Amino acid sequence: MKEAFISYLWFNRLFFEHQQTLMGEKVEVVSPGIANNDAGPDVFNAKIKIDGQLWAGNVEFHVKASDWHLHNHDKDKNYQHIILHVVLEADEQIITIDEKPIPTIELKYPEFILKNYTELTKVPFGCDSSISRIDKLRLVAWLERLAIERLESKVENIENVVNISTTDWDQVLYALMARAIGTNVNGEVMQQLAMAVPIRHLRHLSDNQLQVEAMLLGTAGLIERLPETYNKELYKREYSFLKKKFGLCEPFENFKFSRMRPTNFPTVKIMQLASIIKEMPAVETLIENERLNIEELKKKPELQLINCYLPCIFLYAEMHNYEELKEQVIDMMHTLPPERNFITRHFQARGISAHNAAESQALIQLYRKYCEMHNCLQCRFAHELINRRQ
Repeated sequence: MKEAFISYLWFNRLFFEHQQTLMGEKVEVVSPGIANNDAGPDVFNAKIKIDGQLWAGNVEFHVKASDWHLHNHDKDKNYQHIILHVVLEADEQIITIDEKPIPTIELKYPEFILKNYTELTKVPFGCDSSISRIDKLRLVAWLERLAIERLESKVENIENVVNISTTDWDQVLYALMARAIGTNVNGEVMQQLAMAVPIRHLRHLSDNQLQVEAMLLGTAGLIERLPETYNKELYKREYSFLKKKFGLCEPFENFKFSRMRPTNFPTVKIMQLASIIKEMPAVETLIENERLNIEELKKKPELQLINCYLPCIFLYAEMHNYEELKEQVIDMMHTLPPERNFITRHFQARGISAHNAAESQALIQLYRKYCEMHNCLQCRFAHELINRRQ
């Protein structure tokens, strides 16, 4: 058992109303407070009545009360003013440095919740046999939220490398495109390459495809990895000239080739990126009066729309507080066909099919961020299954 389970019970109020401390005092949770994911007590600003007296302050969770010492809280002043200690096993009454007992409750909750949670998490994908019984309305609502999460996750890493306050939105789109082309294996380093060789440099060379390729391949440190059919010396000369002209960084030389088919080699992927530079429109031409330019977007390949164009516009809308534009992005996702991969097939075999791109993206998010990471306590599907009495 982990403290995350106590947190789940606490913030979802899945415990019995009547609780009491080890000293026999009646406890009423007026407000569970705010979860703290950083250092310090687990809960801030909770409101607790103890024998009718209202207290406001911090709460700490432990599986066993004696874990207080294991975590060295007895030596930390940040824990000396806890208003309530919540545990699953009260094997000790904890006291402060001033030798005052900290009000402690052994949290009481329905047994079926622990039984369901244990069944759900004892094996990977423990909900496989019951996920199809999820209420359809809740299924749709959670998939909708997961689709938005997926969009947000695609642009999250971009926010970390681009100064959003002075954003070149074409650079954002280009970085997303590079990451998507690089796939899971080389996506991160492809994005780094896009930041090292910005779109504004490449557009200066848009009429010279060889120079675009040379600048990207040279900065990636991959000219020597080109097939013998290419004139490597010509690429080297062009790169040497462009490196000085644009003040480019030293070559990366950290792309992965092992266990790849030749069509997925990073040299091939960089050539693909170079070939689409000319075709990439300015992001703001895809938005007209805070609305999507649907006709222009329809000209783009579906995978580029899903992985690059729509996430970029979603971030643009978020940064400009264009709520209607964000809704239009989601609506367009619903008009695109679903992706077919091992994840969508996994859920289809369990009774959940994706009918459009928004739903397939939602299932990918569910699998990657909840199922694979055993993050059941944050999953709404698991929440419903845990709370079923039968």
